[in-house]
Amino acid sequence: MLEHVHLVPGRLRVKTPLFRRNGHMAADAQAKLGQIPGVSRIEVNTATGSLIIHYDDRKLGSTALWEELVELGYVPDGHRIPRSSQPAAASMGTSLTEALSRTLVNTIAERSAAALVRAIL
Repeated sequence: MLEHVHLVPGRLRVKTPLFRRNGHMAADAQAKLGQIPGVSRIEVNTATGSLIIHYDDRKLGSTALWEELVELGYVPDGHRIPRSSQPAAASMGTSLTEALSRTLVNTIAERSAAALVRAIL
């Protein structure tokens, strides 16, 4: 059973009770996943049951990595890989930048107008 899955290019996080308080399973996962070409680092937190895989997304696609996790039994077969959340985060960052820019321009315009009125009076 998966409790949480998070994917961005180069990083996949899976939270499952499979790794919770199970040092043997954590060590097994680190050894097996570390042999996959493109995987650069594996972190397992046995207190939370979290497995984080850092990988080079130019060498290893997220779908291939997910299939390895299914094959090794770390995620249940039939559970779909999540879509990357990076585009949503990028668009949110763009929206925030645009909002801050508008606020800055409005503030400058208001202060400039107030300064002009004070100079005239």
